[in-house]
Amino acid sequence: MGSQGQAAPGGRGDAGDAGGRAHFVFVPLMAQGHLIPAVDTALLLATHGAVCTIAATPATAARVRPTVDSARRSGLQVGLVEFPLDYAAAGMPDGADNMDNVPAEHMRSYFDAVALLRAPIESYLRAHAPFPTCVVSDFCHPWTTVLAANLGVPRLSFFSMCAFCLLCQHNVERFKAFEGVAGDDEPVVVPGLEKKVVVTRAQAPGFFRGSAAWEEFADYIERARAEADGVIMNTFEEMEPEYVAGYAAARKMKVWAVGPVSLYHQQRAATLAARGYATAAIDAGECLRWLDGKEPGSVVYVSFGSIARAGAKQAVELGLGTSSRRASPPRGAACSSGGGRRRC
Repeated sequence: MGSQGQAAPGGRGDAGDAGGRAHFVFVPLMAQGHLIPAVDTALLLATHGAVCTIAATPATAARVRPTVDSARRSGLQVGLVEFPLDYAAAGMPDGADNMDNVPAEHMRSYFDAVALLRAPIESYLRAHAPFPTCVVSDFCHPWTTVLAANLGVPRLSFFSMCAFCLLCQHNVERFKAFEGVAGDDEPVVVPGLEKKVVVTRAQAPGFFRGSAAWEEFADYIERARAEADGVIMNTFEEMEPEYVAGYAAARKMKVWAVGPVSLYHQQRAATLAARGYATAAIDAGECLRWLDGKEPGSVVYVSFGSIARAGAKQAVELGLGTSSRRASPPRGAACSSGGGRRRC
C-alpha cells in the first residue's frame, strides 16, 4: 500500500523492518507534557510486538533519544526520525523547535512551522519500510488528518490528559454552555454529566479559545478531532469509567484508555529519570534533599501543563493561595517574561 518516493532532506531515522507487524507512526506535540507520554505509549506498544516510529524535531529528538536507544537495546522495534523545521517559511527565529523555547509572539507561527512537516514526513514514510499501519498524532496537530488520508491509513488522536477534562470541554462547547453568560467569572453547570460540575469561562476557556488570533486554529483542531478514527488517552478506566465511556459516546468513536503509560518504566528507573528535558537549571539532588526534609504527605505538586505560561498576576495568586493554606511558598514557576521564561 502506498507508492515509493524520495525521503525528505534532513529526515533521518532508524525504524527498521516490521517483519509483518503493525507499524504505528507517532507525531507528538513538541512539549514535555505531551511528548513524554506519547513516547511512553510508543514504547508500551512496542512491548506488545508492534513497530513504532516517532517523528520529532532535532532538538526534541535529542531529549528522548536516550530513552529510545535504551528501548532498542532491549530488543524493541522503536525508531526516532528527525525533521528540521523550515523557520524562514514560517517566519520563525532559528532554533525554536520545541515549545519551551518558542517566544510567545511566535507561538502561532510555530504551529504553522510544524504543519509544514507533513510533506517531509509523508515522503519519508513512503520511501522507508515498513509502510505505516496507523498514524497516532497529538490532537494539536490537525494537519495529520491529511497525512493519514494520503497514506491511506487510520489516524488516532492522542491525549495526554484525562477523560474527565476532555468530556467537560467537549460538552461545554457542544451545548454552548457559556452562550449568554456575560462575565468570565460567572459559574455555569457543565451539561451532560451525571454529577454536578460547575465551571467559569475563566477557568475553562477551551483549547486555544479566548483569542481571535487562535479561533480559526481551534476550529481546525475541532474538525480534525471529529474526523479521527479513534482516541488514545493517558488514563485508565478504573479511575474514571463514566468519563471514558461518556467521551466515547459523545464523540461516537472508540477510546483506548492505555495509561498510566509511565508504567513502562516501572522496572527501568534509569530510563524514567532520563526522559524529557535535562537542564542545568534543575538540580535533581537539591530537589530530592528538599523533599526529604519535608513531612510525609506535606508536599503538593502542582502542574499547569507544558503549554500554559503563567503571567505575573497568576504567579502572585498562586503564592497567595499556598500562603493562605499555611504552606511553604512554591519552589518555582514558569512565568512569561517578554518572549521567554523566568523563574518567579
